[in-house]
Amino acid sequence: MGIHDGHRKNLRNSFLSVGLEGKTEHQVLELLLTYSIPRIDVNPIAHDLINTFGSLAEVIDADVEDLMKVKYISENSAVLIKMIPQIAKMYEKGKLEKKPLLKTVSDVRNYMRPFLRYEKNEMLHALLLDPHLNLIKHIKLSEGSAFSTNVDTRSLIKDVLMYSAKQLLLVHNHPSGAVDPSVEDIRTTDTIESLLMPLGIILTDHIILAGEKTYSFRSNGHLIPLENIKR
Repeated sequence: MGIHDGHRKNLRNSFLSVGLEGKTEHQVLELLLTYSIPRIDVNPIAHDLINTFGSLAEVIDADVEDLMKVKYISENSAVLIKMIPQIAKMYEKGKLEKKPLLKTVSDVRNYMRPFLRYEKNEMLHALLLDPHLNLIKHIKLSEGSAFSTNVDTRSLIKDVLMYSAKQLLLVHNHPSGAVDPSVEDIRTTDTIESLLMPLGIILTDHIILAGEKTYSFRSNGHLIPLENIKR
């Protein structure tokens, strides 16, 4: 066993003992790279990655081709790094096997976070609900650019009717971090609400997620009061 083998074993034992608690970003990368780069000291490589891209998050977000420009980063190492957010997303989705009850904005945020947290483009999702706010069907309606997305309202209404939903929740993300709705967000919401009303279906809310910030159309008075809707 060489000196680097002993250091690698110490890194792994530390992780097994306390996880990533107290670790710096380059130490986290160093541990990860021990699984794709054999026999050499990966500490300087981890530092090079952080220095090149600026942070652990930016390393993970970098393109495979750009990662491979860093010395000793092979395609195997680059792919391993790029797998991290996708594995995290699958893990969090896997914990949501039971259809949740979506009674509050917090419920919706917690449910939707795994689907939107790592996305770089705007995505609009529809959550079809029964009268008691239990989720019947989750549909990804559209994916657009970093700043906008469109929706096929006719297809949405068809899905709502097919699954006999009584209420509808719209959720989309703002990768820019600005949580306030755009003019187009408001226009789309008004259109969908006007299409649902004659059918006796409630647009329960339209929620925007932007990082840790949340915007609720209903809480901000954009939607028709529930007492004014004929059901």
